Amino acid sequence: EITQPVESNGVFVIIPHEVAEKVRHKYFFYPWNEAISEYRLMTSWDTTEDDIKEFIRLLKKELESA
Repeated sequence: EITQPVESNGVFVIIPHEVAEKVRHKYFFYPWNEAISEYRLMTSWDTTEDDIKEFIRLLKKELESA
């Protein structure tokens, strides 16, 4: 669930804590509001479309396993 308007290179999302911790082993992001399990996802100038697709693939896999 996206929690805030998407602006430039940041996206704020709700991810179950246990799922986020598994995904964070491969991708760097950090909690924004731990009380609601909200995380801040950022891209940079060198983020590729393949990076984003792989992140989404891993996130979906972990969500399905949870």
